[in-house]
Amino acid sequence: MLRRRAAVVLLAALVAPVVTVPAPALADDVRDSQRPVLRTLQVSRAWGVSKGKGVTVAVLDSGVDPRHRDLAGSVIVGRDFTAGANPPGVRPRKLHGTYMASLIAGHGHGPGNGDGIIGIAPRAKILSVRIILEDEEPGFREFNSAERYEDVVAKGIRYAVDRGADVINMSITKELATKEERAAIRYAISKGVVLVAAAGNDGAAKPGADGFAPYSYPAAFPG
Repeated sequence: MLRRRAAVVLLAALVAPVVTVPAPALADDVRDSQRPVLRTLQVSRAWGVSKGKGVTVAVLDSGVDPRHRDLAGSVIVGRDFTAGANPPGVRPRKLHGTYMASLIAGHGHGPGNGDGIIGIAPRAKILSVRIILEDEEPGFREFNSAERYEDVVAKGIRYAVDRGADVINMSITKELATKEERAAIRYAISKGVVLVAAAGNDGAAKPGADGFAPYSYPAAFPG
């Protein structure tokens, strides 16, 4: 079963007001709340080298809202591998995917883009590939039980690679590995793609027989 998890937790607590609250948060409050984290990560030094221009990051997630004001113009809407799981007419919520994309490539808004969320690579492009549903979507149970959706992670990886992604972000965890996913990751690595995946979400759980937390896939795959 796929579970939504935040792989890039760098600014997680700071982005939530923008993505999850119906009424927008005060922009100044949002940007100001980011500053201590940005300083800790020395992001300004990284920006002296690159802000991500010319880089495409595929976000394999629940979908990214291309109209979000802090991502507008930066999102390429790719394939939806969950098609048919939700009842007809139900629109994807795209909360978690938008949340992750804003951490990666949010460019802010307003004069000089001085308000809203600023991501680690604000000039990067986002390729949105939908491979999971939000927990609250009506098709969530169907998606996690139907055999036809078993290989969506592997398919999403190959799709992103073939469409020129330089980085693939997968803020998801699975308890079991599959040979299709292993092969897809091997394919991505062979093309020079950087893969980032969620890990550590179950670190506080009861240790297994070996004394460690359970493996988390796809993060536990080599590469």
